[in-house]
Amino acid sequence: MSKSVPKVVEVRVDEAREKVFFELDGTLEKGNEYLFRIPYTGPIATKLAGLYLTTYTTLAGEHKFAAVTQMVPTGARRMVPCFDEPHFKAIYRLNIIHPFGSRAVSNAKEIRDGVATDNEEWIQTDFDETLPMSSYLLALVVSDFDYVEGYTKRGIRFRIWARQDAVNFTSYALQAGIRVLEFYEDYYGIEFPLPKQDMMAFPDFAAGAMENWGLVTYREKYLLYSPELYTAQQKMAVASVVAHELAHQWFGNLVTMRWWSDLWLNEGFATLMEYLGTDAISNGGFRMRDYFIIEALDSAFDRDSRATSHPLFFEIQKAEDVNEAFDPITYSKGASVLRMIRSVMGEESFKNGLNIYLNRFKYQNAEHSDLWDALTEAVPQHLLDREGKPFNVKNFCKILDRTNWIPCCTSKTNFSQQSFINSTTFSFRPYCW
Repeated sequence: MSKSVPKVVEVRVDEAREKVFFELDGTLEKGNEYLFRIPYTGPIATKLAGLYLTTYTTLAGEHKFAAVTQMVPTGARRMVPCFDEPHFKAIYRLNIIHPFGSRAVSNAKEIRDGVATDNEEWIQTDFDETLPMSSYLLALVVSDFDYVEGYTKRGIRFRIWARQDAVNFTSYALQAGIRVLEFYEDYYGIEFPLPKQDMMAFPDFAAGAMENWGLVTYREKYLLYSPELYTAQQKMAVASVVAHELAHQWFGNLVTMRWWSDLWLNEGFATLMEYLGTDAISNGGFRMRDYFIIEALDSAFDRDSRATSHPLFFEIQKAEDVNEAFDPITYSKGASVLRMIRSVMGEESFKNGLNIYLNRFKYQNAEHSDLWDALTEAVPQHLLDREGKPFNVKNFCKILDRTNWIPCCTSKTNFSQQSFINSTTFSFRPYCW
């Protein structure tokens, strides 16, 4: 005879810690599955966090609204009751009732799109289940945006959404997105696991962009481009941000840091791959591998020279404090350390290590030590440390990931200089430094 399911007898809300406690009249048994249904309502916010309303004005002077989400780091709990921490991965399935004439877009592909309801003013869109993912990647948009569409070589549907007045400026982002997604599949050796990828541009968006799995959201300036209206710098900016956000579909989404203290695993990788991906988009025309030195590496040196610097890995006690970690140490120094490891190992061995890491922890969470172990497995046999032992990435990085500032290397010269005459003639014009 089965035991009765415990009932909720008290609900306590801790506003300070943003938690809800449900007291039961019995004990939950380990190994059993329970359905916990929570009816709830909540307002749509105007602040740019959680589920919020954004407004814009058309060229004709009409005021429009769109509902959009920004969950990182703790916004998901503002929309839906959930375990709102990175290591609690879950499968989400959304059914959205929205105004007639609007479109709903989410992480997963729609299985019923804009179906009539009992009320003619409302329609319903149902989405397929998501893959297991962290709550901060949950995304939903309701708008009257238009889109342009394309497909990758494997048939992944790719859409770029924007205001009706701006959708004509999305063609370059579509080409760039398809190109870099295919490049990453080849580089990582792992196929993009979703059947579709949407990217949407908003006039009013708190971040530059957000890598929600299957639905990346952008500030308009990072997704719109027209050769007649924008500079080449804007074209490069669009390519760079698209490359950065789509790199996250593997590093951050497929494999996620266990806790915010390892945020650099997400952002350092995406920053490094941003430069490689942008070069792939432009067929090397933007020379992004050269730009890395004067942008990312220089930024890392500058930020790490300050008294307020911090290690790549540093303790974050509360998720709401994670905003402190979105800085050049996490992005630029993280990318610079990874670039250094790639240079030491060689690019092919580095790629093999990434493949090991992504396959081992896909749909799961990882820590930086897991990455070092995977890369060490891919170290070529001829690569030895200064003691003649096989090169170990974890030993190599144990100072870099837990201490701040840049190691200081000192060199001494020991040679004698002799004067000489060079009789070779040359012209100062043209002369290249």
